[in-house]
Amino acid sequence: MNAGSPGARFSSTLAGLMLIACGGGGGGGGRAKPTLAIADDNAPGWARAGDEREGKASLFVCQGEGKTEADALTTAGALCDDKICKLCGVEVESVVQAEETLTGVELKRKVVERCRMIRTAEPEITRKSVDCGPAGCIAWIQLRYTDAQKDESCQRLEDGKFAGPEACQETIDAFSRVPGYDAASFRRRTTLLDRAMVDCAEIDVRPTPLMGSLDAKLKAGMAIFNRPEADTPGWLKRYWLAPDAPLWKRYEEDPKFVARLRHLRGYTAHKALLMDVVEASEPEDLDSKAAVERIARACEAVSPDEAYGVRRVQMLAASALYDRWSSRRFSPSTDVSPVRDVLMKQYPPEGTAYPEDMTMAQLFSVGGVIDAAEWAYLMRTPVTGPATRRGLEVRDHGGGATRRTRFKAALERALAGVEGPKRVRRFEHVLPADLGLLLEVEREGVLPPDVRAHLTWPFLKDVFNRGDRDATEAERQAFLDRMTQALAVLPEKPADRRARCLGLADDLEALADAGRPTRGQGALVCTCLTDVLGDEGLSLVNRHDLYERALAEGLPCVSPLP
Repeated sequence: MNAGSPGARFSSTLAGLMLIACGGGGGGGGRAKPTLAIADDNAPGWARAGDEREGKASLFVCQGEGKTEADALTTAGALCDDKICKLCGVEVESVVQAEETLTGVELKRKVVERCRMIRTAEPEITRKSVDCGPAGCIAWIQLRYTDAQKDESCQRLEDGKFAGPEACQETIDAFSRVPGYDAASFRRRTTLLDRAMVDCAEIDVRPTPLMGSLDAKLKAGMAIFNRPEADTPGWLKRYWLAPDAPLWKRYEEDPKFVARLRHLRGYTAHKALLMDVVEASEPEDLDSKAAVERIARACEAVSPDEAYGVRRVQMLAASALYDRWSSRRFSPSTDVSPVRDVLMKQYPPEGTAYPEDMTMAQLFSVGGVIDAAEWAYLMRTPVTGPATRRGLEVRDHGGGATRRTRFKAALERALAGVEGPKRVRRFEHVLPADLGLLLEVEREGVLPPDVRAHLTWPFLKDVFNRGDRDATEAERQAFLDRMTQALAVLPEKPADRRARCLGLADDLEALADAGRPTRGQGALVCTCLTDVLGDEGLSLVNRHDLYERALAEGLPCVSPLP
């Protein structure tokens, strides 16, 4: 086993984890001397500093391990739960079990719900870090729990107002009336469901009037933000806040009422995190450092896995940043790397398909530079996707030579093992809308012969018409030269030659509209009139237009009609 892996470090940190679980925060204001530091050289500096006081709040640091990132974070959260519970003197049942398996060490922990449920508000996660290896993951979190939150929870425990049918009805009634659809409203719902899981501990699901009333109020509270009269935006109702049928199936099938509440709590807690991302992506000051950090922290808190019928809300944030950038409403100096780093970690490129890979490429383009890490990411996205092309459309890769080298690598990757017409399609997948780059790679011999043969008049005309708003006038004129050269080469197949000649008058007019003189194409015009279309009558509109052009230019292959 790797000595630096989370599994290998487990035996040296388990004792520390057990010690931390019994800790607590001190009193007083200011920043007190840290306590219960984590003795792990691999932990972040803030985690090694341990618990401390900050103003009128306690900062708790906890470390946990598990097979996955989610398991490690859950374990770390359970340890912090213990610390917070002990602030009010709550005795908890807390068991940590370590089990060696063939693939590493599994950490199993059970914490009795009661101590957490007396809290009236969840603590704020101020910092988080996860390190995963072949044997599993290790996570560190820092929670901020204010004295006001502690006092309210302790008073609630002392008063004993957290159990019984009356308290249950009162709490669920309050839940059913929570207005709004923002993150704060979902956190309010989550807090009330936390209380309800304690208040309603003795309620079962037998069809009694009480059960019917509680059930109706829960369903009303879960639908209040999606009702037709609600001011929730339609796009939120249709997707991010849409009802989740599997959730309600689990709800109906669970034989315990408290377990039903737990299902709903998972949904509201998830929506709070989701709305954090939505709200962080909306302000007009998205180009500020603080705004970018808010987005990064909000994205980091949401699991990248699909949950409750929605997935990858982080891509909404990335799109918001790109939208501001592409519409020229973003400062060129804005650094979006905090968001980029979070998303690159959450979404490995091998598992990112369209449109997410394109969204990542757009995020990388904010600022107008593609660095080595971003390019390496794009080169591991699906080869048939548009992400690599979007990355190549960014002009600054640290130099023109670097960009051409990357284009060559992207093209070789796209064409590897591909034969026939599919090679041309793969080439089009990679080629960016950049007039200058295409001329450069053709001149340097980067293109294989079969791909180079595809640089015909129709293809080049299509590339030109797609536009390149960043092309210089010199690049534009050089591309028109290349187009004119391609136009003079007639296809080999008779049917293709006829089609080219029938469209020649329009093609010459298009070149003229682009500012390119067309009198030098006399030989091509005469070849079409006398050879390819020689047997066609002038009643054919396309041939007649070509004849009129030849006549106006005084070409020797035509003469005025008698």
